[in-house]
Amino acid sequence: MTETICQSEMVSTLAFYKIWISFMVGTASGLMMIGIASPVGQEIAGLTVTEAAAIVGMLGLFNGGGRIFWGAASDKLGRTRTIAIYSLITAVVMLTFSFINSSITFAIALFTIAACFGGFMAVLWQFSRL
Repeated sequence: MTETICQSEMVSTLAFYKIWISFMVGTASGLMMIGIASPVGQEIAGLTVTEAAAIVGMLGLFNGGGRIFWGAASDKLGRTRTIAIYSLITAVVMLTFSFINSSITFAIALFTIAACFGGFMAVLWQFSRL
């Protein structure tokens, strides 16, 4: 009975919906880009299969680096502010994919999303441990 009351209180708060939206944006953007990065890079940025594979292979580095960077940022800025910042960065970068036409801008956009996705995983995990 107590668990049901806590759940109903939780879903009635604005903070719950902010975290939920952040979770959806972070999950959708990060997982989507990991899954389609190679074919999208070949199509919109004109990458060869080898170049696309190299860029996709480097995503793990940016994902891991993002976990460290955004985790440290959340210690300094606070978790809520950090979540807002990397969610905004992710949204802006996702919107720019319509305008990408070179391998460099594609790689920068993809690496930025991977770093924010890594941060998303680290910071929300920290948030859930509170």
